[in-house]
Amino acid sequence: MAGDAAKVLPLTHALALFRFGLTSDGGQALHNLWGMSNDVVTANLSLGVLLVYSLPATLGAIRLFTNAGRS
Repeated sequence: MAGDAAKVLPLTHALALFRFGLTSDGGQALHNLWGMSNDVVTANLSLGVLLVYSLPATLGAIRLFTNAGRS
């Protein structure tokens, strides 16, 4: 149950991608996360999850700071 909740958190995907890029066995982290053996596909899926989280956060920050500058 806790493992399933961790799979939707962006930090989980960011750390898996860091391990993939920095260690020789980093593909194992992506395999554990997605359950697939193709490292390129799982890396792209994790990047997609990070994109889903980062776009609304970035757009919200732009809106917040644009409105703050008008006051």
